[in-house]
Amino acid sequence: WSPGQPMGVTVAGGRGQGAAYNQISTSYAFYVDVSSNIYIADCGNHRIHFWAFRNTTAGKMVAGNNVAGSGINQLNCPWGIYVTSTGIMYIVDRNNHRIQRWLPGATSGSTVAGQSGVAGAYSYQDVVQKWYHLINGIF
Repeated sequence: WSPGQPMGVTVAGGRGQGAAYNQISTSYAFYVDVSSNIYIADCGNHRIHFWAFRNTTAGKMVAGNNVAGSGINQLNCPWGIYVTSTGIMYIVDRNNHRIQRWLPGATSGSTVAGQSGVAGAYSYQDVVQKWYHLINGIF
């Protein structure tokens, strides 16, 4: 949405809900990098979807595999995303209770916080708290 303009422009998705690369399902977070590329945490499709700046035709999957799971190449409802200046993605993998780190071009990630299938009863096990600390540089 450009400042002062009465209408916005679709920059990602916009072709109905779905799993095709030109569609997005249920999403709770996105990240825009300094080059105006968009990374979408597509919870409904269990993937991170990347849309390059000015490409409104289709995105590409850069993390996950469109199937819910707890394997190192899978996500289960990604809920948040942060991307470093070097392209490393930190993904809140909500239903797996973990934060996954994906390197640029990787086909799988590694767990940097939390544990798959274990929500944790203590604050030090809370993946949301770890996510907050991660994006705010609190260690």
